[in-house]
Amino acid sequence: MSLLSNVRRWIGPSQPGAEVAAAGGAPASIPFADSLDDSAIRNVRPQVLRVILGVVLRDVQLRAALSTDWLELEVLDCEGPLPGTRGLHARLVLKVWAPRVLASAAQLERLFIDRLCEMDPDALRWFRGLSWRLELPAGQALDALPGPYEWSSAAQSAPGEDTLGFAAVGSARVPSGMRH
Repeated sequence: MSLLSNVRRWIGPSQPGAEVAAAGGAPASIPFADSLDDSAIRNVRPQVLRVILGVVLRDVQLRAALSTDWLELEVLDCEGPLPGTRGLHARLVLKVWAPRVLASAAQLERLFIDRLCEMDPDALRWFRGLSWRLELPAGQALDALPGPYEWSSAAQSAPGEDTLGFAAVGSARVPSGMRH
């Protein structure tokens, strides 16, 4: 089901003479829904998409058991891949230092995009991407940076290589890029 059909369902039927609810006698649909056409729905669409992105973030926070105070959503308008097309970009703002959130950023992004596509199957047509920003409180205590050796050796070693990037081939150590 597309976003447009969901919006039509949310705003009510397009036929005149909406049924009256038995309990309160109020119309069963929004009174002005009959006057809305596709252009009016297109004008509402960016606001609905922003709400959807907010719901997606809330769902991700619940599924990952993250505090709602840790992440904030900024929605940015941006150009699409084709001239004249527009889209939305989601920026997740980390408000509290939580190293586990950063360590799980790739999984959280995947969960965000998967949930977005569940909510709106057409999302990949208008969703332009996801980025992160750190907005930590002033004076926030942070861990020290690892030393240069830790960045260059351990993180880049592939399975079967030692920490200097050499692979064992027989009794010789050969640079990993020179293996057959």
